Amino acid sequence: MCRLMTTQLAEALEGYPLYSQDGKGKEAVCRAVFALGPVRWFILEGNREDDDVILFGIVVGLMEDEYGYISLNELSDVELDLSAQGIGKLQVRQQ
Repeated sequence: MCRLMTTQLAEALEGYPLYSQDGKGKEAVCRAVFALGPVRWFILEGNREDDDVILFGIVVGLMEDEYGYISLNELSDVELDLSAQGIGKLQVRQQ
């Protein structure tokens, strides 16, 4: 399992499988937040699928805010290389 799959995340998603908040609109509950620089992934629900976890949420801070499905394995591989600015590489982290 990827580095982002923590006990805390597993507990947060417990009782919130995919589609469990469908139709709730603004009443949907955010279960977890991941960050990379100014970008935030607000996770609403998710299911374990084989060796991955498929999440549904909204990403804010990219070109457009967008709802969609997120692979936790793919999210854990996202990096922002700021070596030229002397910062190094940033990875997605859970807040």
